[in-house]
Amino acid sequence: MFLCAVSVQGQGVIGSLLDSLPDAVYWQDVAKKSPKSMAMRNRVWIPAETKDDASLLALSQEWAEGSLQPAQGADGYRQFQVLTEGKTIWHNMDVWGRFSYNRAKEDSTALRHQTRWNDDAPYYYGSLKKNQYNRETYKLDAVMQRSFIEGRLPLTLSIDYRLGTHYSNSDPRGDVKDMNLMMELSAGHKLSVLDYHVTGIWGYGAERVQVGYKNDKYSGGTGYPEYVNWYMNGFGNDEERSASIYYKDIIRRKGAALNVLLKSFPLSKLYVNARYIKEEQSFRRDNTSPQTYESLNDYTKNIGELDVLWKKEMNKNTGMYFSLWGEMVKGEDYNYSLLRNNYIYKRNQTKVEGGLSYKQANFDVFLALNDTWKADGRTGNQMDIVQVQYGLTTSYRFREIATNYLLLVELGFKARQAVKSSLLLSGVNTGDFGKTIIHRDYLYHTAPMQEWGTRWVWATVREKHNWSINGQLNYQVRGNLKTLTEKLLGEPGKSFLYTSVGVSYMF
Repeated sequence: MFLCAVSVQGQGVIGSLLDSLPDAVYWQDVAKKSPKSMAMRNRVWIPAETKDDASLLALSQEWAEGSLQPAQGADGYRQFQVLTEGKTIWHNMDVWGRFSYNRAKEDSTALRHQTRWNDDAPYYYGSLKKNQYNRETYKLDAVMQRSFIEGRLPLTLSIDYRLGTHYSNSDPRGDVKDMNLMMELSAGHKLSVLDYHVTGIWGYGAERVQVGYKNDKYSGGTGYPEYVNWYMNGFGNDEERSASIYYKDIIRRKGAALNVLLKSFPLSKLYVNARYIKEEQSFRRDNTSPQTYESLNDYTKNIGELDVLWKKEMNKNTGMYFSLWGEMVKGEDYNYSLLRNNYIYKRNQTKVEGGLSYKQANFDVFLALNDTWKADGRTGNQMDIVQVQYGLTTSYRFREIATNYLLLVELGFKARQAVKSSLLLSGVNTGDFGKTIIHRDYLYHTAPMQEWGTRWVWATVREKHNWSINGQLNYQVRGNLKTLTEKLLGEPGKSFLYTSVGVSYMF
């Protein structure tokens, strides 16, 4: 069954068909993935693509283990998550909210003290010593949409808030805290053949990083090379740091978006979304008072995104969708040590995806292209990698297992291949710390990879108050690594295994 039913006769018909879905199908079936994911990225469509008076409380535990990781990844982690999400109509206003709490413990992570989301930033601290990181993250998302003048003029407010704490429990001891707030305000107009929304975007965030030692013998000199802290201010531009190992990153965002829905196609919808965000990061080291600080680096990113989704329902049990997503990111810094631009980062991504649902079966395929380029002016380091990714996912819902129960089985396959790559690494101006990162990342991102996965969901199917139990298993393995002429200071392993179990209460 194609979950997002479409009608040209009005939003009320669409909403009633979506609202009539059993909770287990709405929350768990993979066929809902693409339309809902589009709405999560473009929040003005959440009232149209989510079920009214539907709530979820989910607990999950994840385990992962393996050495097939990028340089600054973790060879293993355990993560516990609590997630709650729901949508309702309150005083003629659509209200949607989601809250999540994540507690993770990473084993054998090195080379960077980080929050795990700002991975292209040029300024950070790291060491060769592998240790354990503990992370706690709180995230709150909310959307409110109210329509005026007989429903023709909708106003939408979207708020995303994130708070994170990350710390290592062995020397060198990193302590990282982050906060991010994003707000979007949209004004729309609904016509007979199309709806459109114009959105203003504003955001503020901060990261605070400091590194210390419990054992003083590791804090000075090079007697213990693994414990030495290095700071990166570019791409491979590493220098030893034994004092003042702290900084603050102030993040500001502003942008705009345009969201259009075309409704003139029989039994189908076409969503077209475009957005632009300018993000400015200011890395600084506070001095003796909060009013004075030393500027370290200013990093500016320009982000453009196009998000298109077409979906159609032929009958109650058969439907299809097609989506196109693309993103262009360009980042440039201003290095206050060099008093000029030094680091440049570019990433262009495109993904095409399609899906077909027939009765209880669903099939999804995707093809993606990812081009990432990094360069450092001081060292002359450059890396450019173009990857092609593709995959297939199929699922089936068994309703005949027992009365009022449902079994969902999902199987998936993904593959990745580098079709173009180049690496220019300075042997003179780049130290072992920077070479270790660059070598391993280059080999990881150019190695061919395959991933197999399966997910199983057992759920009750009643009018209200349903439960589900799910489990997932993914296994990733790589092919042969590229050959580099110089001595390798790090290379990725051969495999990675991910498992998870969870329980959900749907009401």
